Amino acid sequence: MHDNIINFRGGKLKETLQWADGSEKQVTYIELEFAREGTLFDYLSTTGPFSEKICRYYFHQLIKALEYCHSEGYAHRDLKPENLLLTKDF
Repeated sequence: MHDNIINFRGGKLKETLQWADGSEKQVTYIELEFAREGTLFDYLSTTGPFSEKICRYYFHQLIKALEYCHSEGYAHRDLKPENLLLTKDF
């Protein structure tokens, strides 16, 4: 749990789904907290370039989240604006 990391709800889930043709398939998925404002990429696409102050705000959040992940032994291998989600509080 971290202020700058979207929460998992229920963690890793497995379920058997039945397809229209009657066949069944086991699937694994993760349910995440709803990111009401979409991705950072979507936000940048509509607002244009950020001011230095806003850049620092988002960068600080990103670094704090990465610092926490690294301290827990995890690494994010695909950091890009399309993978940074924004909640209603940005």
